[in-house]
Amino acid sequence: MNPEINNEIRFVFLERIDDFEEVMKRMKNDLFIKNLDQKIRVFMCNINVESPNKRITIDTSEGTHVLNVSDILYCEADVNYTYVHTIKSGKITSSKTLKTYENLLLENDFYRVHQSYLVNLEHVKKYTKGKLAYLILSNGSRVKVSLSNKAGFLKKLKNVD
Repeated sequence: MNPEINNEIRFVFLERIDDFEEVMKRMKNDLFIKNLDQKIRVFMCNINVESPNKRITIDTSEGTHVLNVSDILYCEADVNYTYVHTIKSGKITSSKTLKTYENLLLENDFYRVHQSYLVNLEHVKKYTKGKLAYLILSNGSRVKVSLSNKAGFLKKLKNVD
């Protein structure tokens, strides 16, 4: 290994993952880069793995609830309030809007099926077709699906792992 190389600090800024592959090809003989390559590949694999215990906090008038995301069945809008329906804690009232929770939970297999409902796709047990389409969740709750969100919802539902 070249001693000069060990003393250098190197920065590589990449805009796309394809750029990473190109940099690695050009520097394939450098041991430092080979080790970095291995560490980055492990990191890239792990970054897409969601923690099964991902948690969020919900502020209420009584205090702050800490919930596992997987325990949330759905969120229901009521003007500027949101009711967060959970498996263990029942219904929790929050003064944040449904849009706030949509932004927080979108990456966790939640989908806005209606102007008033954000649903955890892990808890969807049945989709019922019809003019007034609705979902049946794991606890037996029924949630409306709007006509405008139906196609996107069905596409997303078919892609859930």
